[in-house]
This record gives sequence, structure tokens and C-alpha cells, in this order.
Amino acid sequence: TMADTAFDGQYPEPFMRDIPAALTRITSAHLEQLQAVGHVAIDGVFGAGWCRALQTEIAWLYTRGLLLPNQIKFLQKEGGEYTVTKPHIFELDLHHERRDLAPELSALFWASHQFAARFNALCPDLALRTTPGCHTLKVQYNDGHGGCFPWHFDNPAAPDRRRLSMLLYLNAGWVDGDGGEIVVAPFLRAKTVVPPLLDRVVLFYSETILHRVLPATKPRHCLTVWFDSDAANNDAAAPPWPGLDMGDAVMRSLARPSVQRRLSRAVYDAEYTASIAECMHGDDEGCERLLTSHRQHVAAIRANSGLSGLVDTLQILRSPLA
Repeated sequence: TMADTAFDGQYPEPFMRDIPAALTRITSAHLEQLQAVGHVAIDGVFGAGWCRALQTEIAWLYTRGLLLPNQIKFLQKEGGEYTVTKPHIFELDLHHERRDLAPELSALFWASHQFAARFNALCPDLALRTTPGCHTLKVQYNDGHGGCFPWHFDNPAAPDRRRLSMLLYLNAGWVDGDGGEIVVAPFLRAKTVVPPLLDRVVLFYSETILHRVLPATKPRHCLTVWFDSDAANNDAAAPPWPGLDMGDAVMRSLARPSVQRRLSRAVYDAEYTASIAECMHGDDEGCERLLTSHRQHVAAIRANSGLSGLVDTLQILRSPLA
């Protein structure tokens, strides 16, 4: 069938796939910045030609109907589950056999463990798994009609093993106003807005970096690799956190990823709410389901007077996300 036919190899320009060169462009200085603030953007890692080839394959997968709507599944208290679909966003996990229809995307999938090894060499505390094919690589297409993501963590809790997130942007000719920027924010610290430029890699800690994607007004192509680690969700092996001057005991507690993720929805209640509404525009039922889930998280925190008081203090001390 048409859906099972491999990509025909018509790329926009000649290119070279050079994984060893890409690895060397990720330096110790980049990983030092990751450790210092929790995130880093690196330009020119893969080469513009190969990035355009990857973008071409993602666009081809979309036109063949091989990318699927982005969905979230929720378990219901009364049993069963319900699904919420984010508008205008389509994706494919490359663990799927359709990966083999797109040769350059497949090559990157099978090379992802080499990046894990490079990150480990530069920052041993990451302790990423390095088995070929063990990491998740997802390609994504945003059709440019306002598709976006609300505030979230890539690793919400155990049993998730994500330790490091790597985004590669594939958008030639992006200009201000096209949207689709990622906004990253270490807990309580200032946000950083990163435009999705062609051949730009963004690395951040999956457990501790709160982030969202702003609405896109033009089509947006990217891929994400999530690197797993047995050290994930272990507060004793937590990634570095810039922190605030709040006293040693409080700081030690707030530096724990489990604490940050538990408190974040209450500390950033208004921002979560606004971003969910923006993401789910046009889907009132899906929006209400996501907002109900969010309100339940916040209510659970607010029901504890000690935690509620801490949240009030952190809301005063935090940097704004809006």
C-alpha cells in the first residue's frame, strides 16, 4: 500500500550524515552550562543539509498519514480510561516499524546511543543507558494553526526513566512571529525562550525542567530523543538545581526532583491553567478534562496546611513564567 512504501529519496539538496562530527560539536562547555542552569541550546550540531533531509522525511510521513495525533490517556476513578487529543500536533515514536520507511530518521534512531555515550563522557553523573535502540525518539509535526503544549515535565514520576531530553529543530527560515518556541524554566528560576531554528539542539533535564511550547503560526518540525537512566527519579542522584537563598534545610528539600514536580502545579497554578486553555482551544471537553486533572493536583497540595503555606511563600519568591 501507499502507507507502506518507503521514502523515494528526493531530498532538497545533497547532504552528508556525519554522526562522529556531530558528537564532537557537543562540548564540555555545553554540558557545564547544562549542569549550571539545567538547559542549553547548541547550534550547528548536525549540519543544515542533513537537518533538511530529516525535515523532508517528517513532512513525507505526515502527507502519507503516518503521523498520529498527539494524545494523552487518563485513568478514571470509576475504571477505564479516557483520551485527550492535542489539536494540530502529529507525531510518531520511531520504535514503530514505520521508522524503516524513512532512512535518515532510522539512522538517527540507531545512532542515539552514541549521543548518550558522549553525554556520559562529558558528564558522568548523567549515567544514561547506552544500549542501541533503548531510547525513545519521536518525530513531530505542528501544522501551524496554533498547536502548542502546556507546562509540563518530560519525566512526571516513576516508573518513567527519562533523565535527559534532546530536541532537534528542523525549521529553515523561521522568523519572529512564526511561534513554536520552547520555554524552559528551572523550578522557581527565570524562564528562557528558545526559538526553534534549523539545526538547533536543546538539552534539558527531563526530571527538573518545567517547559512548554508556544503556539505555532507556521508549520513546525522537530524531533525529540529521551535518554533513560537507572538514576532517574532518585533524589539522591538529582540533577544540579540553581536554587534560592532560603536556608539549607529548605534548599535541600526543594532540590529534590520529586518535591519540585509535586509542588509545581500549585506554585504555578495560574500559568498551568492558562497554558492548558491555550493548548486545547476549540476542544471544550478535552480542555475541561485536563483542567479537572490539574485542579485535583492543586487541591491535594492545598489540603495540607504546611504545604499550602510553603506554596504561598514560593509564589512570592519565584520568577514569573507569564
